[in-house]
Amino acid sequence: MKKQIYISLFFGLLLNVACAQTTTPPKNTLEKAETVGADFAPAQFPGGEKALMQYIKEHLKYPKMALENGVEGKVFLKLTIEADGSVSEATVLRGIGSGCDDEAVRLAKSLPNFIPLVRNGKAIRQTYNLPISFIPN
Repeated sequence: MKKQIYISLFFGLLLNVACAQTTTPPKNTLEKAETVGADFAPAQFPGGEKALMQYIKEHLKYPKMALENGVEGKVFLKLTIEADGSVSEATVLRGIGSGCDDEAVRLAKSLPNFIPLVRNGKAIRQTYNLPISFIPN
């Protein structure tokens, strides 16, 4: 079961990155993210994708309602990674309900700071898509 989570997260992460940018917001004001070309690397989780999968595995709490109703699947999130690496927004793009969507958002907001995208020596705000798999043990 844990192997399924790793495989699902790995392939989801390979296909999930949608980059967006703005210059670092002045005086803590937020600006709307703009699309970045494919030549930019996404923000990275400290330790890489394996570390991100491990963090999710260790901190994911399968919702009781989902277990009781036999709900499983993937919740797709869109995160905003700020110039300082923090996750400021987590929005459900496609959910599965029964508490899984809320748990995915909670987990995303608890992530440690990412290594942000850097362009021309400046950290850039970016969006990042993250699928989180819910498969009961």
